[in-house]
Amino acid sequence: MVNKNYWIKFANIWNDYEKHPTVADVGTALDTTMSGANTKSRKYKGYLKSKPELKLPPLLDRKKITKDGLVYIEHEVEISKSQSIDETKSRYVITCAQYGADVNEEYLESLKLYCDKNNAQLIIMPTRYGASEDPIKPILNEYMTYSGHFIGDHVELNTAAIVPTAVNPLTGMHIFSSNKSQIFAHPQVAMETVGRSDTKLPKVMMTTGAVTYPLYGFNRASEIAEIRHSFGAVVVEIKDGMFHYRQLIADSDNSFNDFAGGEVLKYTPDGILKGSVDSLVCGDWHTGETCEKVGTATYTDIVPMLKPKNIIKHDFFNGHSVSHHDERNDVVMIKKAECGMDCLKTELDLCSFELSQIKHKSNGANIYIVASNHNDHLDQYIAEKRYDKDYKNKMEAIKLLVQKIDTGKTAFELAMLERGHDDIIFLKRDEDFTRHGVKLDMHGDIGINGARGSAASFNRIGLKSVIGHVHSPSIKGECFAVGTSTRLRLGYTKGLTGWLNTHCVVYDNGQRQMINIINGVWHG
Repeated sequence: MVNKNYWIKFANIWNDYEKHPTVADVGTALDTTMSGANTKSRKYKGYLKSKPELKLPPLLDRKKITKDGLVYIEHEVEISKSQSIDETKSRYVITCAQYGADVNEEYLESLKLYCDKNNAQLIIMPTRYGASEDPIKPILNEYMTYSGHFIGDHVELNTAAIVPTAVNPLTGMHIFSSNKSQIFAHPQVAMETVGRSDTKLPKVMMTTGAVTYPLYGFNRASEIAEIRHSFGAVVVEIKDGMFHYRQLIADSDNSFNDFAGGEVLKYTPDGILKGSVDSLVCGDWHTGETCEKVGTATYTDIVPMLKPKNIIKHDFFNGHSVSHHDERNDVVMIKKAECGMDCLKTELDLCSFELSQIKHKSNGANIYIVASNHNDHLDQYIAEKRYDKDYKNKMEAIKLLVQKIDTGKTAFELAMLERGHDDIIFLKRDEDFTRHGVKLDMHGDIGINGARGSAASFNRIGLKSVIGHVHSPSIKGECFAVGTSTRLRLGYTKGLTGWLNTHCVVYDNGQRQMINIINGVWHG
């Protein structure tokens, strides 16, 4: 909170030219240096523009003192008010604008059209580069807010200043996430979850994207920031005490897609068109441990509404029947035996049944299975001859071994082909599969040069991508990581968790959008 009395006192000292004729004299009066006094003056000028409601007195411009008198600085644009949250609405679109930067008016028109169509409130938060004293452009005044707000019970619009040129804008911001999910003003789109106990969903931290053009310096950080700068916004929907969020990231023509209202539409500066989904990338599937509510929401609601042309599956095979993680744990192995989870054929039959159900409910979409570490568990089991004394599974394993030798295919693919799924597309390791500029063939377990994979590391390749594996969804630059389709607590999860049931939509224009399934519900 701004201490108005302190800044009035500062202005009185700064403006008293007769008593303090130099900035050094001002610094002495304020018990600081000349540099410190100048810094305070820049901050004060910023308040004149960004917080006119304080009604601070004008400030003497010590660079323009003439024989004719003294020149005072006042804010150039009068802002009637700082916008507050309209609690009658249930949908909010949040973006940011940089002080002094030009407005992308075409993207602004697309956002306004979206808000009009979907009864949403447009909220714009300010961000500043350096000591800029230029005002926010007047065209944005009616949408600007200069203070923090709460949306519903679980989301906070946080005014903490993040430098627009920050490479990782959420670094160090976890300190704010103890009570509510946080949305920060920043021209880069970023998102990550914050781990919580098994009784609560994880909190989310995210940045907005911007409605203004980049206006930075000429150094290395500024050059990188211009590349990462996104015309984007976050839509937040409140429903039954929960909230849902999605990214509205502009295409090169300043349009974007969304499915608010139950129909995929493309919002452009010139009007609304029918939109189209190319691919749905599901959170890691893990057949046998898939959350029933996630499966139901995916195939009775999401797929029928979005009508994706392609459905991408990560970790489709769970591998509980042959897992190397459990073989030395007698307690776990006995429990598996009691409920039949130690039988490889049973697990493969279950995967086959699941694929049949998915094909039936996918409206003719192509089904892709990404090479993944859990799918590889079966190859690892065979390669290490762990079947040698596993008599229940030995015949199934040897049969797959022979087929692997003859064909060179993975064991899981061979098992599904044997069960009649020759219409499923199995992506090989290092097989490029790209849709509308988005790379979809990487699971995320193997990173660059064989290192452990992560969204941050895949961001370094400079390509748009969607990965799985981590179960905690995130956006790191160009890399989107989906969550999981399993229950959020499994036998091997311990401690705090950031897991979330999150899919990723890839539209025909290459725009990506995260969707979360919360207790079976995936939008407001």
